[in-house]
Amino acid sequence: MQREWCPHKAVVGLTAANRLLASPAAVHALDTSTGQEDVQAFTFLAAKRLEALLNNLEATLACELVALRQAAHLRGRELDAAPLASAIARWPEIVTPIDEDRTLSPGVERVAALLRAGELYT
Repeated sequence: MQREWCPHKAVVGLTAANRLLASPAAVHALDTSTGQEDVQAFTFLAAKRLEALLNNLEATLACELVALRQAAHLRGRELDAAPLASAIARWPEIVTPIDEDRTLSPGVERVAALLRAGELYT
């Protein structure tokens, strides 16, 4: 199932979620053995939180890059930051400029797939 993206709202929500996910797992420690040999490893909890945080970061970057692509289109000339200009110049078919009202979800999903594949700058 494809998400429906509203990038400016999504970025705010994802950032808020990441703030919560970034809190140390150890703040949730409970006394389970009256203080004796009570070592609680939160490795799996921390790993799961990190996975969610990284997925949110990927989605945030995808939203921001779609917005950057549109900003470059509206500007009518290349971006000043060469690495970003080079990256978005390669994807005119991936993120088409927005000239009429439409959903941005397909572009966000395609950019997220590029990020996941490590192909942003290749």
